[in-house]
Amino acid sequence: MTPGEYTQLSGRAGRRGIDEIGHSVVLLQRFVHFDAITRLASTRTYPLQSSFRPSYNMAVNLVRNYDRAEAEHLVNSSLAQWQADRDVVKLEQTRERSEAYLATYRERMQCDLGNIEEYLQLFHELRRLEKSSGERVTRRRNERVNVAISRLTPGDVIDIYSGKKQGRYVVVALWPHRSERSPRVLGVSEERRLVRFSPADFTPPPAPIGHVSVPAHFDSKDKGFRRQVASQLAGLDVESQGERPDEADSTEVEGLIAFGRRVSAHPCHGCPEIGRHIHFSDRAVRLEREISGIDRRISHRTGTLARRFEQVLEVLQELDYVSDWRLTEKGRHLTGVYNEADLLVVEAVEQELLDDLSPPELAAVCSALVFERRGPDVELTGEMPTEDATRAWNELKRLWHRIRQEEEARGLDLTREPDPGFARRAHAWASGAPLERVLDADDAAGDFVRSIKQLIDLMRQLEEIASLDRLRENMRSAVDGVQRGVVAYSSLEL
Repeated sequence: MTPGEYTQLSGRAGRRGIDEIGHSVVLLQRFVHFDAITRLASTRTYPLQSSFRPSYNMAVNLVRNYDRAEAEHLVNSSLAQWQADRDVVKLEQTRERSEAYLATYRERMQCDLGNIEEYLQLFHELRRLEKSSGERVTRRRNERVNVAISRLTPGDVIDIYSGKKQGRYVVVALWPHRSERSPRVLGVSEERRLVRFSPADFTPPPAPIGHVSVPAHFDSKDKGFRRQVASQLAGLDVESQGERPDEADSTEVEGLIAFGRRVSAHPCHGCPEIGRHIHFSDRAVRLEREISGIDRRISHRTGTLARRFEQVLEVLQELDYVSDWRLTEKGRHLTGVYNEADLLVVEAVEQELLDDLSPPELAAVCSALVFERRGPDVELTGEMPTEDATRAWNELKRLWHRIRQEEEARGLDLTREPDPGFARRAHAWASGAPLERVLDADDAAGDFVRSIKQLIDLMRQLEEIASLDRLRENMRSAVDGVQRGVVAYSSLEL
């Protein structure tokens, strides 16, 4: 323990700001004077912030152990509620300052040449169209490239029109890549170079312009083989077809150009201060969002935890977990599940989504309930490894949408969307694949081990609540399948 950790731990003896006196029991040691312990415990103070929030698991455990009045009293007596009430005054002061800044921004964004609000609406709509158009063009390009690569065969001659790999090549091999739908391509250039291509290298999609003979079995490192292929390529008399623009892309660009003309024709577009107007408009929009967030926080502060507890109970009653302050069978199962998606986890078991899955498939589907990609604007992409796992995944998403509908109707946001991004790795690892086949070159082994340990914890909880013997056995087998190698080693106390 560091001195700072000891100070923080001893501070937990009293709820800072509420209890006047806290008591710590300290092990007596002959060689450490008690005054030294006292000085260490009081060296620094740490603000204690409660992260307590009503959850589904917490709610059913309160129903199981207390009557309604006692449960509500416990929630209202929490440190989190006390801190929420205390923060309202600070929030009001922050809102007042923000309103003053907002008035200044709105004044500075005005333009003498025309209606700036109208112009900004057109300007931001053009930005939105450009972004969505770019995403659609990229998506269509990726689809065309994947289809084109899948149609290539060894011996096809292709042209690369741009980039560092620009030139003419003979396709000599194709091999699958786990993280992409289309295979990777191996080609030989006119200079006898062996070049590997990924889908990102093809703009536009590769189209054969000729064909040469390539042996069925060859050693790509054999200089004689590369010389033979390059010689055939050099003797091929065929002209490059050039880049062929996609009609859908051209139509998209024409629409953007037409909308851009509308923006340019607005009187404010020619204002020499238009950059300044846009700058203060953006600041005003951001500040308006901040003020709206402050308003929501203020309205939810007073009595917020008790209100949220009641809303959580409403969802549980709607989904048949609680009835007249009594737990149903489903509710009793929920008391033993500790997961951010606790309600979705139990629903998946109760709806028998997992009953017919093999142990590796269980690992894949359950991984979506523990794995979570981080970062802003993260798109939840990924595929399940088998048809049965895909069916279970689709049903899991349907259940999540049902739960979210109930939450949104009550202003709750408790159940995050399941993330399939770890499913293929979990399935491969549970199937016995070696670590070097499971991880990509840029994957961190530590992140992989942490995700697998979270998966093990969840599957052990599911083993406890499963009603079918077969599901319990498969859960146990899934745990055994992933708790091996580097995962098992990391759990040893060395």
